[in-house]
Amino acid sequence: MSNESDAPTPHTDPRPPEGPGGPDAVPDWESAGPDPIVPDQPRSAQVADDAVPDELDEPEDTDGSDSDESEPEKQTDPETETPA
Repeated sequence: MSNESDAPTPHTDPRPPEGPGGPDAVPDWESAGPDPIVPDQPRSAQVADDAVPDELDEPEDTDGSDSDESEPEKQTDPETETPA
C-alpha cells in the first residue's frame, strides 16, 4: 500500500566531539610521581580497647555529682534537737 518513495530517509546523528576519555586518557602512572602522604590517625582512634570504659559495667555519671564521693550525712546533736 505504501510506496517505498514515501518513506522518510533515515539519517544518522553526527559523531559527538572528541572529549576526555578513551585510550589516550589513561594516565601515565610511571611519570605520576610518589603517592600522596597520608596523615596519621588521630590519637583517639589509637586507644587500646581495654582502656575504653565499658558503659554497661561502669555507666557515666550524668547527674553532675561524683559517684565516688557520697553526700555527707547531716549530723544533729540529740541534746539540741527539738521535736517537730
